[in-house]
Amino acid sequence: MWIDLSLGPGDADPRVHLSIEDRSFVELTISEARSVGTHLVGLAALGVMEIQPTSPI
Repeated sequence: MWIDLSLGPGDADPRVHLSIEDRSFVELTISEARSVGTHLVGLAALGVMEIQPTSPI
């Protein structure tokens, strides 16, 4: 995974570029990047929780 913060000439706000392996990058606003980051942290937290499967009796 490759992540970069970019502020080009004439850009009003920085952008976050995200790329996985050899795929084209996705350009995110700072707000979008913050939202993706929050969701990733939440999903990772769920992934490490030990939740017992439930089955109908």
